[in-house]
Amino acid sequence: MKKVFLSHATEDKPLVEHIYSRLKEKYPHVKSWLDKYEIVGGDSLIDKIAEGIDSSEKFIIFLSDTSIKKPWVNKELKKAITQEINRGSENFIIPVLINNIIKTPSFLEDKFYIDVSQYTEDELIKAIYNAIEEKQPNFKGETIENLSVQQVPSLHGLEVQFRATYWAEQIAFEIQLDKNFKKRVIKGFAQSPNTFSGSFVEEKENATYRICVASQKITPDNPFFLFFQFDEGVGKIVNFKLWKEGFKKPMGFITEVRG
Repeated sequence: MKKVFLSHATEDKPLVEHIYSRLKEKYPHVKSWLDKYEIVGGDSLIDKIAEGIDSSEKFIIFLSDTSIKKPWVNKELKKAITQEINRGSENFIIPVLINNIIKTPSFLEDKFYIDVSQYTEDELIKAIYNAIEEKQPNFKGETIENLSVQQVPSLHGLEVQFRATYWAEQIAFEIQLDKNFKKRVIKGFAQSPNTFSGSFVEEKENATYRICVASQKITPDNPFFLFFQFDEGVGKIVNFKLWKEGFKKPMGFITEVRG
């Protein structure tokens, strides 16, 4: 059971409670410490909060223009900072940005913020969970779930779009088409107005197409996609899976798109 302390302002409680419920529902082995469910009448606020922070493996602070002005939130953050230093853990504190704030707490300036505005609800819960577990969900493409796939039949052949949902440094996958193909056209690497530069390696064999793309710029605010067009007569994808061998191959091509 992994314990996580949720620090927040009362004004932000509806959102924090929703995140609390979703984490509990989706990841039951994560126990979130929320004052509403941990403190009862007669308890010492100072003792209970200190105990909650001390016994937690992660401290999530929800930053908003309201919370950064709250004395209690700042006291909790100071306690968490002391814990992070004493534990020698750089990842004890996880900042979640609810809305724009005038000034970032100085100790948090070098930390990566989980910005609520950049995610769908499911993506946000996943991002918070990955921060708790200290893992990147799609680092080097280990999980194929990072890619969403859309197929669009057209007069000129099958058009397929692969989009990275979260973050990645490499993406590699294999698709099996319903018919052999002779050509493929890569129609896009990124969405305007962003710029994407990446190297890739590919393999073509009958009805099978494989590609591995390397990039340092695949992030939620710089979305990445691959847009293919295959021969006329190719109707659909019949299989789609991770191409693990692709990570070991030298990158042979470089492409860049500027929005």
